[in-house]
Amino acid sequence: KATVSVLNCQALTPQAKIMWAKACGILAVAGAASARDDGLAQTPPMGWRSWNFMLANVSQARILAQAAALAKTYPDLGPSLRDVGYTDIGIDDGWQACGLGVNGTFHDAKGQPLWDTTKFEDPSQMVADAKVKHGLTVGWYSNNCHCHETLGHKWPWNGGGHIMQDAAATAQIGFKGIKIDSCGPALNMTEWGAQLRAADPGIVIEDCLSKGFWRRGMEPVVPTSEVLKTCPMHFYRTTADVAPDFYSMLANANQQALLLAPYYDDATRAPRPGCWSYLDMLEVGVRSGDYGMNRVESKAHFALWCVMSSPLVLGYDLTNETLYRDVYPIVTNALALEINKAWAGNSGRLMKNSTDTFVVAAPHGATAHQNTPLVFSAFQIFAKPLNTGRTRWGVLVINAGKYARTVPFAPADVSPALGRAPSATDVWTGQPVDISSGSFFLAAHESMFMILEA
Repeated sequence: KATVSVLNCQALTPQAKIMWAKACGILAVAGAASARDDGLAQTPPMGWRSWNFMLANVSQARILAQAAALAKTYPDLGPSLRDVGYTDIGIDDGWQACGLGVNGTFHDAKGQPLWDTTKFEDPSQMVADAKVKHGLTVGWYSNNCHCHETLGHKWPWNGGGHIMQDAAATAQIGFKGIKIDSCGPALNMTEWGAQLRAADPGIVIEDCLSKGFWRRGMEPVVPTSEVLKTCPMHFYRTTADVAPDFYSMLANANQQALLLAPYYDDATRAPRPGCWSYLDMLEVGVRSGDYGMNRVESKAHFALWCVMSSPLVLGYDLTNETLYRDVYPIVTNALALEINKAWAGNSGRLMKNSTDTFVVAAPHGATAHQNTPLVFSAFQIFAKPLNTGRTRWGVLVINAGKYARTVPFAPADVSPALGRAPSATDVWTGQPVDISSGSFFLAAHESMFMILEA
């Protein structure tokens, strides 16, 4: 099989090497103003979404059971996940009445979306129950992939859909979030944003649409440069669907670095408050057949999402107490969440690759399918500034290899403002880290997640 390199400079075209060099460079000092003036998503959104656990097997009862678990407190653990910040619960694909609409769609003659009432008896009541009983907002999903409505047309077919009606239904039911996918026929993200804002300016919008073009190397209906500048969404997916696999999640981070390399130094288009880049749903605690991440890999995964300012959207079964307890210390770590929320003019970036590389077939999607051979760097360093003086940083060093190795590290890999001997604090333990040796010995897939301060 041919390999597709998304991670290694040496294997890229000359043009891509220029992009990669920017992605690996020192972070820009200039800050970026919010692309939106609605005040929403000023920090990366946090919540739970159904797809990774339920796929299309969703229902009103199952969603409300997860809502109750999100708000539940175990006194020996600490605050509920809701009280830590995971305050939105999202319905993904599977809510719709497939085939009951016009021409086998799930919209009626007036363009109104049709719910599968055997699964969802009363969506408005579900939203009210989640709010009143559990203190949560609820989001849903449109431009669906399950029984999509392209009516046999080859993708991308930007020739249909019911954006105005779906936006109106979002507001009428009371949803405060929506995920717009890329499988249906309504492929203009700018139009989606305008119709949703008109229906209810308090709806947080996830653009899962544009990535359908980006992952194919195509320009969206509204060109990338424009959609990142005007930002009709509050956060946007940049990659293929992630799988519960270490290399899948690492591939997503690197694919995002390549896509956004031309824009990281442009304050009007870089990820910023109200317009976050999104690495996809978290796979911490998720399993699919033989796929799933162990604790070491899960910590690296969550740390990477935090240091890149990605929205944090859980996807495991919250009603499984054993799983809940196992995952809780990772997804509620105070320093990790502090790094995720911090804003000092930059959302975090890949800073350094090793020159050693190897090839691994990385799976994609919740069902861990479509293994794609990719070139990975043996180790990588990611970092995010935590203050405007660039003297405090969140730093993640990852051993991507399959074997233990010594990974070199120097503060200069991150920023000259750190000097030669900054203090270092382990994010997971809160304890000091000795960085004087100039390296870390890390097991396979192990990481060092720390805060450096001059």
